[in-house]
Amino acid sequence: MLLNSSSLVSLISDKNYERRIHGYVSVLQDERWRKLYAVLKANLLFLFESSERLEIPVLLIVMEDCVVELADDNATGRQNSFSIKFNTTGHNYIMAATDYDALQNWVSVLTSCSFEFMEATRQSLESVEEKDTEKEGEKSEESTEKGGTEKNE
Repeated sequence: MLLNSSSLVSLISDKNYERRIHGYVSVLQDERWRKLYAVLKANLLFLFESSERLEIPVLLIVMEDCVVELADDNATGRQNSFSIKFNTTGHNYIMAATDYDALQNWVSVLTSCSFEFMEATRQSLESVEEKDTEKEGEKSEESTEKGGTEKNE
């Protein structure tokens, strides 16, 4: 997907796209930790220099085809760390939240923000609904076979 800088700037300020989560995270870049302000809108994770400078992101991560999981704090050298691993490219972002509660929030929201996740959830709910409808139909048939009558109002 190609985006130009003006469309990014307009998306950042677009009130139709709610901020799902935002706050400071540390990002491991070139073996150094960098504190950035992160904003998730839809499935786009914007990372900025600070919360006061939201014009142009330093980094933009499209949260598709990836896995978000806890990272080994001993290996990363930071507490409350997590990773975003991309299946297709193999690219891996290591980040650290400010505290344990923030870590839980980031991992939970980032895990469920992709369109792939939303589509899988929709399909799962539709499947459950279909099974429930089938069971209701079977119960109605059993009731009729046992001599029950259905009321028409």
